[in-house]
Amino acid sequence: MKNTDQETTLYHFKENVWLRRFSTNKKNYMDIVNICLCLEDKTFVNLAVLHYYNGVYYLKDESLGTIDDISFLSYIEKITGIKKSKEKTDINKSISIKADVPFEKVCEDYKNTNSIKKTAKNMRVSEEKTKKILITAGLYTGGKYKEIKELLEKGKTVDEIAEQLKMSPKQVRIFLPYTDKP
Repeated sequence: MKNTDQETTLYHFKENVWLRRFSTNKKNYMDIVNICLCLEDKTFVNLAVLHYYNGVYYLKDESLGTIDDISFLSYIEKITGIKKSKEKTDINKSISIKADVPFEKVCEDYKNTNSIKKTAKNMRVSEEKTKKILITAGLYTGGKYKEIKELLEKGKTVDEIAEQLKMSPKQVRIFLPYTDKP
């Protein structure tokens, strides 16, 4: 049974450790986060369940803090056995798309309209999500995308690119393709 008010997002945390967040898209509700291990056959095993609200991770009623907090990192290390230094906490969003948004239909609609705005409206998703899908499919190659891609190829991090281009890291990530097609 699909819940159209729910969005699943995977975040690559470290090596084969992923955070899988289920967003309810409802105000004042905590999102559910599963800490997962990715096995060799690309399947995921859940290790623990956390709650996420306003940028803070919680275990039951106790705050573990944000993604960069020592208490959060210690908890991840404890349950996975994989160490992660505080300096290397640049989480890379790899998949973030509503389950009911067909990737191919967004691309097909864009080919017909040649407009991100119209495609987003037709598909009932945000312009940012539409742009990200089109970038992944190789259908969008605007100037800002090219600029960000060149900086990434030079070895810059998302945070460094954001600072250089006077953007937020979230805005930069919009111009990065999904690593897996949904």
